[in-house]
Amino acid sequence: MTVLDVLYLAALLQQLYAFAFHFHRPANGHRASSHWNALVLLSGGCTISTALPLLQARPTLDSFTGIFSVLSLTSGILLFTWAAFTSRPGRFRAIFGEVKPAEVVSHGPYAYVRHPTYTSYALAWTGAIAMDLATGPGVKSAVFWAACACFAGLLWLYQKAAEQEEAAFLTDATRATSESYKAYRQHVTARWVPGVG
Repeated sequence: MTVLDVLYLAALLQQLYAFAFHFHRPANGHRASSHWNALVLLSGGCTISTALPLLQARPTLDSFTGIFSVLSLTSGILLFTWAAFTSRPGRFRAIFGEVKPAEVVSHGPYAYVRHPTYTSYALAWTGAIAMDLATGPGVKSAVFWAACACFAGLLWLYQKAAEQEEAAFLTDATRATSESYKAYRQHVTARWVPGVG
């Protein structure tokens, strides 16, 4: 097993942990069940399409894509760990969950971006796709393009989820929580990447 294999598995296990344990799953379901179903389907598609090249060849660190993959996967893993530690298990709802926000978290990675968990997922998937490039056929492979298509769909879903969560803070939360979120959003203008509003 290579360093990239270990990082890839760690990133997948973190996302599985987030889906299954870290984020509160509301009993009353999801705000957008079709989005939830698409998220599950696209996450599975991304997992399969990024894992298939690993069955044929081992990714190497002797190329730009191999090094980029290590940096991206490691950044995603570290950012998710920081965000999960900051938010504590069960504090936030699952993506597209139907729950009224109770508090605003503005420390840790949330002091830099409003949605560090989604950013960590995007970093990890970027690293996984770059890892596929480091294994061989790369852009000539249909599997690579399938991974890119799934990733584009996931990015769209992360954006939709972020918009719904922010709207919930402004409309579904208590007045004090809503005001606190408005102040937080003025202070932390970046949704995904620090310095990019």
